[in-house]
Amino acid sequence: MKYISIILFVSLLCACDQQPKIFDNNKREGQNAKPENPREREEWRWNRKGRDASPEKILKARKIWTKKFDIEQKNFLTKDAGLNDWEEMGPFGVGGRVRSIAVDPNNNNHLFAGSVGGGLWETFNGGTNWNEVDDFLPSLSITQVLYDPNNNNILYATTGEGVNFGGSVSGSGFGIPGNGIYKSFDNGATWSVLQGSLIPFLTWINDIAIDPNDSDFIYVVTSAGGSANGSQVNGGSIYRSTDAGNSWSPIFNATGRLIDIKIDPNDSNIILIGASNGFIRITNALTNPNFDFPAPINTGGRVETCFAQSSPGVVYASVFNNGGEVWRSTNSGFTWTNMNASITPSNDCSGNATSLHGTLGWYANTIFVDPTNASRLVVGSVDLYRSLDSGNNFDRITDWCNDINGNSNGNDNSIHADQHAIVPFNNYNGGANSGVYIANDGGVYSTGAIWVADNEPPFNFLWNSNVGNMANTQFYGGSISDDGNTIIGGAQDNSFSISTNEGATWEQPTTGDGAYAAINYDDDQVIYANLNYNSIMKSEDGGNTFSFMAQFGDGPNPSNPACSNNANGCVVSNTFFVNDNAQLISLFIMDPNDPDIILVAARRLWRNNDAADPNDWNPIKNSVGTNLVSAIAADDGNSARIWVGYNNGRLERTTNTGSTWSGDINPSISGLTLPNAPFVTDIAINPNNSNQVIVSYGGYNTNNLFYTANGNSTNPTWTNINTTIPIQINSVVWHPSNTDWIYVGTDFGVLASEDKGQNWSITPLYSGAGHEGPINTEVSELFWQPGDNKLCAATHGRGIWRSNEIKDKIYVDKDKNCGIGFLCNGSFLNPYNTFADALVAAGHGSEIIFKSSGDHEEIPASAAAVIADKRITITLENNGSGTPLPVVIK
Repeated sequence: MKYISIILFVSLLCACDQQPKIFDNNKREGQNAKPENPREREEWRWNRKGRDASPEKILKARKIWTKKFDIEQKNFLTKDAGLNDWEEMGPFGVGGRVRSIAVDPNNNNHLFAGSVGGGLWETFNGGTNWNEVDDFLPSLSITQVLYDPNNNNILYATTGEGVNFGGSVSGSGFGIPGNGIYKSFDNGATWSVLQGSLIPFLTWINDIAIDPNDSDFIYVVTSAGGSANGSQVNGGSIYRSTDAGNSWSPIFNATGRLIDIKIDPNDSNIILIGASNGFIRITNALTNPNFDFPAPINTGGRVETCFAQSSPGVVYASVFNNGGEVWRSTNSGFTWTNMNASITPSNDCSGNATSLHGTLGWYANTIFVDPTNASRLVVGSVDLYRSLDSGNNFDRITDWCNDINGNSNGNDNSIHADQHAIVPFNNYNGGANSGVYIANDGGVYSTGAIWVADNEPPFNFLWNSNVGNMANTQFYGGSISDDGNTIIGGAQDNSFSISTNEGATWEQPTTGDGAYAAINYDDDQVIYANLNYNSIMKSEDGGNTFSFMAQFGDGPNPSNPACSNNANGCVVSNTFFVNDNAQLISLFIMDPNDPDIILVAARRLWRNNDAADPNDWNPIKNSVGTNLVSAIAADDGNSARIWVGYNNGRLERTTNTGSTWSGDINPSISGLTLPNAPFVTDIAINPNNSNQVIVSYGGYNTNNLFYTANGNSTNPTWTNINTTIPIQINSVVWHPSNTDWIYVGTDFGVLASEDKGQNWSITPLYSGAGHEGPINTEVSELFWQPGDNKLCAATHGRGIWRSNEIKDKIYVDKDKNCGIGFLCNGSFLNPYNTFADALVAAGHGSEIIFKSSGDHEEIPASAAAVIADKRITITLENNGSGTPLPVVIK
């Protein structure tokens, strides 16, 4: 018996697993790196977040965050350590993960796209230009967007992704948590949160359906469910509203996570639910719901369904079972037939024939039936597969290797991998107008003719990218050159993206998962980036071409299997290979004292002293059991002093480049309590005082950020500096020159402290016209633009952002001219000529220093409010007679 293996691709060299490709010598070549594994990726995220992100914890954290934010802004208490503006850097034209699309019933070019972690986006020209709807929505994890079928001015948007990630991940999934349901009454111009949806078990909502005959009846399906008395269950729940979303009640709790819900268009008493482990059918839904589990479709894998609108009773299901099956029912899901469909095996990006028994149908799974012809359907997994005969036979009609947006190795005429939704154009008629929009991990794509008869590669459909300027990439880390021109970041399912013109345009040279990046701060032509399992790539021409330099993953090297058995690795074709169990998303850093020194995290800590020379990799720290290095910090001023943190909370330090190590010196030695599942997310050494160190741990806790003032001692003394907000902390940095200012990247945005963490403020709001920056989004890594003191934030859903130059001290000298060829920038050597210029450049907490030799200019009374709002300190460095206003506020 044959099964249609359309849900995903094979386990090793399959398209779904996205073997990395590189630009090298003007062509793209494959590399024998271990392929990506989304389940492993989400397992890493789950571990990093302390393996505990219960709905109650997240809801509590968000309430505390919101309350603190409101109090600070209302009372002008924000102390955001010099921040007063952010700039959105992109990437533009390189899309990120989109789960849903809603087309305005009255305007085919008016779309909404729901981005997981990137928020809600709107376009009025079919995707050429997009606008983020509102970055201040409480959650930017948008899972579904849906028009009310009875009122084209009303829309709903659900939040919180929790698809089934499998493995040992339990509870919610784990995805990106949400915050209930949003509703718009004016065709998306304004949105508000349905207050009745702010309950713990509506933290992860995967889908929504509205009764086509009565808009008061709305259903949602969740991942983390709850019973009527509020107790949590492991699986998901079906919630129903009978008052247009104002209040919600659970009507069923499942053992698996619920991901898909469809109402029979011909009988709204019949509802089909697709779960992570099977299928549920509801009858008599409007009055006294009855639940059953039709056999044999309830096979234990993820199920997605779609009704055939033109043929009452006909419905199809895409089932993740036996590598992928399509089932058909002619009685609205009461009984089912496995179509046993056949398909010709396709090729991966290297041209090798592959089996199509997939491994990722739990992750990417969608199905679309022609509304005008019940025999035509399209199933989406990594690619799209089309059947013209009711699911008996399928042909592949896309090739993710040839993605239009550039992570390709060939014709650039297809769409990105991992399909999540297929939505028809307005006035779809199955003939001249048979266009559909596609939502996938690369954004939004479309074709105007889904049923054309081209079934063979290169699949010359008229595929279009509708990504436009949508900036929703899910980054893990990034780097920027000292002049700001070159920006690079590693991302989920989009390898790494790079811009060489300060974010104006971007390119994505490879495929697969990216992670972190580093630009040589002495020579911006030298750039490093890593892909899955710490496969290090290097460019020596400013990012035009990249070559593999090293691989630290746990898979074999097919070119030389013996290399995998060498504990200290070996070199094959100028690439260093070692089997050291690097995580899928693994860290590497560039030494702050010498850009030729690279430190890499795996089970051991590795060091290269010679610009990543493949013959120079050496382990400088032995493994500690099966634990993995999760954080690295090198002292700015002494390369021999290095700190490492582990995924089990362990913390160690060396002062002699790894010859000896301190042993575990985590904060528990000071009697402090670590999170239940400690995972060191970051370590930050004060660049001006190596004794001062901050370490962060994962989890929605308040015992996850610790400071020591004697980090070089045998047993450092630690202090908990997060006692207020139980929030996941991902990244910590010190201000380059101010020894008191600290910035923290969290799951909800950025925190700042002006007193070494004794007090924290949520940033922003800013007075004036400054952009508010990465708000309510997951900030994965904070990093500095060298030399300019501009803070950058790599976010998991809203791309990369860059702050203003954060100046703690700003100098004014009305008698000194910066001179021809110099730019007055407020520094000691090139001070501003006027106080007005200094006031504009100042952030909250900055100090303006007058240093002219004669009389100072008098500060106008009109500046008093700004000085007070920004809490600016004014200092005189001589005895000039000008008199500043007495508004020094701390």
